[in-house]
Amino acid sequence: MINSDSPTFEPSTNMTMTVKELQDLGFEQPFSFREHVFSVTDGGPIYARRFGVEYSDLTILVIHGVLSD
Repeated sequence: MINSDSPTFEPSTNMTMTVKELQDLGFEQPFSFREHVFSVTDGGPIYARRFGVEYSDLTILVIHGVLSD
């Protein structure tokens, strides 16, 4: 067991975001999405949901349960 003091963090006041960056986060519509289905090389489907706005430059890909040989 490791015992250490609680960390202290400096406040981050130098972070500024443009309007487009804020829109890319999708806070206004957190549950709106479009369904997508992709086919992998063995013919199996991968189901996806695309959240946010169409012109976003932000992509997050989460894959779980991946098996390999």
